[in-house]
Amino acid sequence: MFTNHQSTLRTRDVRNTVVAATPDPGPNGGESGRTPRFSRFRGTRAVASRTVAAVIGAIALIAGISLAPSAALAANPGTLPVASTGTPLSKDSTAELVVRGVETGSTSVAHRVIELKLDENGASPAAPPYAWAEPLREFVRDYDAKHGVDFIADDDSVGDAYAGLQNDETGDPTTATAGQIADFADRLARFIAERSAGSKGTEGSEGNGLAGLESHTGVTGAVSGGDASDAVATFAGLPLGGYLVITSGGPRVHRPVIANLTPQYDAESRQWLVAERFEAVAKHSSPGVDKSINEQRDDGHVSGRDAKDSGSDVIAIGDAVTFDLRADVPVFPNNAMHRDFTIADTMSAGLTLVGESIEVYGVTASAEPAGDDAETRLTAEQYGLSVGADEGSGADERAYTFRIDLGGTYYDGIRGYDAIHVRYRAIVNDRAVVGPTGNPNEVTLEYSNDLYHSQSHDTDKDRVTAFSYGLEVVKTSGDGKPLSGAVFALGGDVADTYEGVVPLTESGRYRLPKRDADGGIVDEDRGALTRDLTVSDSGQLWISGLRPGSYTLTETQAPDGYIIITQPIPFSIVDTATEGGHTDVEFTGTVVGQKTAGYAYREVRNYRGGLPITGAAGVIAFGVIGVLLAGGGVTLAAVMRRRRR
Repeated sequence: MFTNHQSTLRTRDVRNTVVAATPDPGPNGGESGRTPRFSRFRGTRAVASRTVAAVIGAIALIAGISLAPSAALAANPGTLPVASTGTPLSKDSTAELVVRGVETGSTSVAHRVIELKLDENGASPAAPPYAWAEPLREFVRDYDAKHGVDFIADDDSVGDAYAGLQNDETGDPTTATAGQIADFADRLARFIAERSAGSKGTEGSEGNGLAGLESHTGVTGAVSGGDASDAVATFAGLPLGGYLVITSGGPRVHRPVIANLTPQYDAESRQWLVAERFEAVAKHSSPGVDKSINEQRDDGHVSGRDAKDSGSDVIAIGDAVTFDLRADVPVFPNNAMHRDFTIADTMSAGLTLVGESIEVYGVTASAEPAGDDAETRLTAEQYGLSVGADEGSGADERAYTFRIDLGGTYYDGIRGYDAIHVRYRAIVNDRAVVGPTGNPNEVTLEYSNDLYHSQSHDTDKDRVTAFSYGLEVVKTSGDGKPLSGAVFALGGDVADTYEGVVPLTESGRYRLPKRDADGGIVDEDRGALTRDLTVSDSGQLWISGLRPGSYTLTETQAPDGYIIITQPIPFSIVDTATEGGHTDVEFTGTVVGQKTAGYAYREVRNYRGGLPITGAAGVIAFGVIGVLLAGGGVTLAAVMRRRRR
């Protein structure tokens, strides 16, 4: 199940409502009434814009959070809310803008795109009251010509068509229409970025400003409650007017925000008042990734689905393992300059990718919290696939087992999905690690987090681990000294598919054979198979690459001078987490009774088959007695014959 990126909560329309004080909506500005689902990958939610103002008549137009442009830009006192408090408007009036929904580590820059014009005494807006900032007038006129709107008048003032735009109630780029506020803000953000060319706006904006355009960098501070990364961006002392706020650099993908800091007319005092503080909530998506192992099997293991850095299973050499990756589709504005979106997977050396098993699906989340998501298999043309360490390098210069590219030109074809689901198989090979280190498998989601400026990225990761085990045997004499020369045969839980083991270069060490994607033993191992497991000169026997279970070793040859053990010797490999029959727990890779981590340990003793003697006297005595008995028998037979005669 997944959580949609977009909120279904409609923003409150405040155009004809008296706003006294809006309750604090929390660090993210409130939630959708819909059950959150995508949030599980990151632990955050796509947020709704429940708050539009915090004090008297504080009205903001947010391309990402859908507020009322007509109220913000209207000059007719009869259409405005009645203000009761505030500071009288003057030429020196400023206000504070607080943008919620940002995160620690991000940077927010507010560009003053619309200027407020005052009359001669500075106590009232001029007629017309608002004008486009000079560096942007070329852009607005070009936008008007392309889309048949009149957002700028001949005198460079803000046109009525712009002031009368409808609220943007979803902030969804997939439904953004040319000539509407979300599309305009998106294109305006790109224009500023393209023309910046490393220049700085006033107040400095770290290279994100356009020459001649007033720009301010907000102070980002953490807030209590909610997610640990939740923060607000505060802009103190902003001149009145309209601002385009662009946030970048954190783990969230932000859409541009247009916030208007405008005076309100107070009918009672018959003066224009300025609120001390304006608030807005930025819409964003918080892409995350999830990985699971063998989630199709219901055998008591923890698959790791829907849980961060969780998931483990047990493996043997030759096993086929299924992995599932699920990643949120980032919500990029239509005109973002950077739309990178990749899913990369890094397997441990003990796993071999079955390349042809990779399947990629687009996921549409169910409208019902308990409903089933719909999946559509993507064609090879809808994404890029790189397999192999050399080809799979990401922006962080790491090498990946494989990498799926869903950004750039591919993004338009998949942006309508809520998530991407990747499924593939791997085969456990002879490099599988035995013990608690395990064989980890990590997925990395990489995506653009600075949509209009630098080629910067953020990542999210998840991992699962596969554990393998083994048997450790020490062959000793009755007094505990190591014995060589013993030979065993392996049995037990390997019996169904067992054809033998492969000897390693070191004496006394063996492993299960490698298998191909179809389950057959690979040719290089088939020729080396043996069922005779001979202990080393020091009496040691190691068998690696096993799953937990019950096994037997049957002695087929005893050391010289020792009695052979005729009954199978039982072994049990039990992960310490499952001791006592526990299920639905994470495996540890350690074994009950182990001596070496990951190996079930057993000492097997042999005893000699005879009793000791001193010299040969016993043998001679027995020989003499035998001769005497034989001679007596002959004499007795002769006497009996005489009597019968």
